[in-house]
Amino acid sequence: MVHPGDRLRFRVTARRGGHVLVAGIDSRGEAYVCAPSDGRSQALTAGETTTLADAVELDDVLGSERIVAIVCPEPFRFDEIATRLHADDLGDAGDGCQRDSLVLLKR
Repeated sequence: MVHPGDRLRFRVTARRGGHVLVAGIDSRGEAYVCAPSDGRSQALTAGETTTLADAVELDDVLGSERIVAIVCPEPFRFDEIATRLHADDLGDAGDGCQRDSLVLLKR
């Protein structure tokens, strides 16, 4: 369980090189950038664990919060994928992209 004001930081290990961005979808279905905060994917090296540069502070919207990590072979921006991120249907992040998600309960 997490709470409004909690800060989340992300560590990512990729089997292959690429570019990662972490996004969230709140209980209202609104997507937002978690890391990197500028909304541009960060480069990853295959087999290395990378701590993303930014931490996100959780807002005061209570309920289920889905956190999605997206890894693509080419650089991308949040605004290119934001409309395809939904609480019930994550959609396709793009050709060759992989994603993983978890759900947090915010109270």
